[in-house]
Amino acid sequence: MFVLCGLGLAQEKKLRVGVAGSEPFIVEGGQGYKGMSIDIWEKMAVKSGYDYDYRGFTSVGKALDQLELGEIDMVVGPVSITSARQEKFEFTQPYFSSSLGILSRDQGHTLWGMVKPFFSKTFFIALSIFMIILTVVGFLVWVVERRTCDGPFSRGPVKGLGNGIWLALVTMTTVGYGDLAPKTVLGRIVLGGWMVIALLSATSLLAGLAGTIALSGETGVKIESAADISGKRIAVIKGSPGEEFVEKHDGRKIFAASLSDAVELLHRKKVNAVVFDRPQLRYYLEGKDHLEFRLSPLKYQPQGYGFAFKKDDPRAALLNIEMLRLQEASYLDEVEMEWFPPLQE
Repeated sequence: MFVLCGLGLAQEKKLRVGVAGSEPFIVEGGQGYKGMSIDIWEKMAVKSGYDYDYRGFTSVGKALDQLELGEIDMVVGPVSITSARQEKFEFTQPYFSSSLGILSRDQGHTLWGMVKPFFSKTFFIALSIFMIILTVVGFLVWVVERRTCDGPFSRGPVKGLGNGIWLALVTMTTVGYGDLAPKTVLGRIVLGGWMVIALLSATSLLAGLAGTIALSGETGVKIESAADISGKRIAVIKGSPGEEFVEKHDGRKIFAASLSDAVELLHRKKVNAVVFDRPQLRYYLEGKDHLEFRLSPLKYQPQGYGFAFKKDDPRAALLNIEMLRLQEASYLDEVEMEWFPPLQE
């Protein structure tokens, strides 16, 4: 069925090549496929004398499923070479070194971010509780002091209650201007009790209010490392190495059909982060104006990208020779520089 041709094996029929992956490795356009993986494969195909047809897939995982079933002969794209995949498929030498990355929302402070907590429901609830306590104390002071002659609490319910609340506030904050003071024994007992309570609880009350402001001011959950993933909603592509990574770190997997779909979930705050191959995340951010996102500088699970064949397919070993020749001729470096120019991260 096969005859030797150059360095490769030429088939009597065209090679069925599955294509899957994200930019810049696979770029689908009106003129067909292009991208870093396509450039390298087509260079190797010409050198080895292969004739082929492309068949597109929405994800690498789906393409590998069809390869295992024998519906296609190989997969071209950013196919991560993992131990689990190596048991089922044959791979060429890696043509690119990759790793997993974590994309999350940027938690940078903005003017609205600092003001927003004061308009939140949580803040108004906490403030309302605080005001109710002051009102109750002020009311008690007014009730016991309202019958004093020409006192600040005997000038009608509105003014008297207002003065009572003001006295409770300045007493709690230890400001005490001296303009107001109880004259009756009951008034002093009420205010003295309030002083003791305020000394014991005011710090905790104010700290709780400050904490409420801080918590309500969070615009999202900060994901900086793998340790932050536990219990969080993380977007992954089904069948990708990121799926196993999130599961290993006890994250809640939210499946997306593609990288752009995963980033859209992050944009809509449906997930806390996206875990995917770091080079493709970086390329996605550089190619679009997404200042709301941040790519963690940490790298996880170093892995290589290669082209996949069915187990024991001799074409993988033969293409390795051509892959090594392209590497020795610096072609792989040239293609990488074309699609991944030096960038500041």
